[in-house]
Amino acid sequence: MGNIIGTIVVFFLARKIGRPVIEKLFKKERLIRYEEAINRHENWLLFFYFFPILPLDILTAAFGLSATTAKKFFLAAGTGYAFYSLVLNFFGDYLASLVF
Repeated sequence: MGNIIGTIVVFFLARKIGRPVIEKLFKKERLIRYEEAINRHENWLLFFYFFPILPLDILTAAFGLSATTAKKFFLAAGTGYAFYSLVLNFFGDYLASLVF
């Protein structure tokens, strides 16, 4: 639950106040390039919520700044976190049964 709540907070903070901050940190050309990359690879990037390899907080903020709808993002992130938690619990249970 903490991951999901944190994801919601980061997404909406990036959506509400992140744009002016990002525009001060990056040149407009670079920002456009990042937006295009996120839009082009949106589904693949959402897949990382199932198997978190990248730092998800950074990815969540990037989605908050992108044109991705909140509904699509939360559906993918929530499902991904649930799947990831189930896999970790099953794997942890399996490892515990080997040791004990």
